[in-house]
Amino acid sequence: YAQKIVLSCCPKIGGNFNSLDQDSCFVSVFEDANNCKNDDVMIFTTAFNGSKGLPIAVSGAFCNFKYPIVYNETGVTCVFTDVRKESWNDANYIHLLQ
Repeated sequence: YAQKIVLSCCPKIGGNFNSLDQDSCFVSVFEDANNCKNDDVMIFTTAFNGSKGLPIAVSGAFCNFKYPIVYNETGVTCVFTDVRKESWNDANYIHLLQ
């Protein structure tokens, strides 16, 4: 389910462009995160709309805190990391989604 995101910005002298190729990973349940790779742009959306614990649970489990995290009550977008993978099935994360 990975897709390429290509961003071009900041033209150099001579008309060359810097570009950033980065895969994106779409997640709707925690198990989907197994399809993500470190440094993917993760887009987490779910049927648990309105859950106030969602952004905390998702960012705490999947997001690399060195980069911005964008969220609202329906989803989270961030740079993915599997550093905390051992906690993904933790009942505390699941509870925050309810």
